Order: sequence, then C-alpha cells, then structure tokens
Amino acid sequence: MLTRKKMYADWKADDDVDVVSRLDMGLIYIIEIEKGKEERELSFSPDGVLLKNVLDTDDDDEILPVIVSDEIKKKIAELFPNSKSVVILEIDADDDDNETEIDILDDGIHKEVKLDAKGNWISTEFETTLPEAMEIMNTLNPAILAKLVAMAGQAGIDLTKPEIIRNTEVTVVDHVTKGMYFEVEIEIGDKDLEVIIDKDGNISFGK
Repeated sequence: MLTRKKMYADWKADDDVDVVSRLDMGLIYIIEIEKGKEERELSFSPDGVLLKNVLDTDDDDEILPVIVSDEIKKKIAELFPNSKSVVILEIDADDDDNETEIDILDDGIHKEVKLDAKGNWISTEFETTLPEAMEIMNTLNPAILAKLVAMAGQAGIDLTKPEIIRNTEVTVVDHVTKGMYFEVEIEIGDKDLEVIIDKDGNISFGK
C-alpha cells in the first residue's frame, strides 16, 4: 500500500494515480497533492518508498532512463561509502551555473547532490521532518537544537505540538564551505516563519 510522508498528512491528494514504467527502476507511482496554492508531485516505488518530491509545474515530461557516466558513479560512491543502496534518479546539468544536480535515493531517502564543472562536490541536501531534524541537530551540536528551541519559545512556538510538527518543513544542507546547516520553515496560520541555523547555532531569518 502506498503511503505519504507524515509531513503531508494534511494535504489533499488527487484521486488519480499515474503509473509509469521506467526501464532502470520498474514501475513508479506518481501522486499529485495540494495545500492551498501549492502543489507537489510525489513519486513512489511499488513498496511505498518515496522516490521524489518536487513542486508540480504542470510539465508533462516523460520519465526516461538515466544515463550515468562512470565519473558520476564513482563520485556518488565516494560521497556515500556507508550506504547500502544508492539509486541515481535524475541528472540535470545547469550550464548557467556550471553545476550538475544529481537526484539520488540514499537508503530510501531522496537527496540532491550538486557538483561543480570539474566534478567536485558542492553540497548535498534533503528534506526531513522536524523530529528527525532535531535528532540530527542534537547529534551534530546540542547547541543548535537548544538555540532553535529557545528562538521558537521566544516566538511563542512549542516545537513539540503535533500541529507545529505537521506544519514544519526542514531542509538539511551539507555544503563544502558552509558545513551543515538547516533551513526551517514553520507555518503558523497564514504566516510562515523561515529561519536558517548553521552548525554553530547561529540563526538568521529568511524572507
């Protein structure tokens, strides 16, 4: 049975499910979900693993097999040496920024890896739930979690409330020069609170 991430439990799902057969991955199930004006497209494997989560731009691009060079295969293997399974989902070369974006499935977690024009690693990022992000923060540096909780408390936000957990999205970014940092977006009513907290616990506010 297909399941969606808990963070999308309060989103409305389209009744239709698209089934795509991809040569290198077998069947893929695509579900469109919406919340207000935002629409997303979730792709699942037959056993319910979330393969991809992207904004729905109404582009009817056909899902095709990915042609992966030996250089990229080697680089991904170097970046994830302890992973049991790494599947390359998509490769997008951005000529304007001289970067290559690689969507992968790392032990069931969808991640985006960026490389520069020479194939050097720039960053890896992935979305996760608030509880999972808090565990990562506490392991990396307990001060990060303490400062996030303190900041939220000053704003009258209880990060342990189920409603807050459901309406919070966290992107974990590991960057070659900035190290690991967290982009946290908390939806409160019709307003969004966006903060970025780095590996040392420094907090900056988004737009």
